[in-house]
Amino acid sequence: MPWEIVLLWLSPALSFWVALQVPRAVRSLRPLRDNVQGRVRGRADHGRTADGFESVGIAGAPLERLVADLHRLSTDLDRVMATVDMPGRVLRLKAFSQAYDDTLLRACTLLEVPVCSHPPLSDVERLETEAALAQQGLRW
Repeated sequence: MPWEIVLLWLSPALSFWVALQVPRAVRSLRPLRDNVQGRVRGRADHGRTADGFESVGIAGAPLERLVADLHRLSTDLDRVMATVDMPGRVLRLKAFSQAYDDTLLRACTLLEVPVCSHPPLSDVERLETEAALAQQGLRW
């Protein structure tokens, strides 16, 4: 009789603990499943790095990703600049500007465009950097 009371008292905690352990068990079995599927296909670990993540493997992907980031950031920056009553507008402008500047400079590094600036860029430096990238054929 007392053991039934203890069991009833502990069952919610045990159920909760088991529910928390299920995702960990699934994650630990995923590499095994991927390895078995890879062997079945005849190419174990193909397309995966040592830490188990997918490798991109596309030569132009970083530049394409930078162009997409530049487009997204410039659109967001324009949207924030046009909105007057946005909460935290100044902080958002600063964050988007810094992200845009960093992405511009990464694109310059990738395309080997000489730049003398470090973030944050002034408006003139930003325009000069955008013009230099546009001369290299980059459009966003």
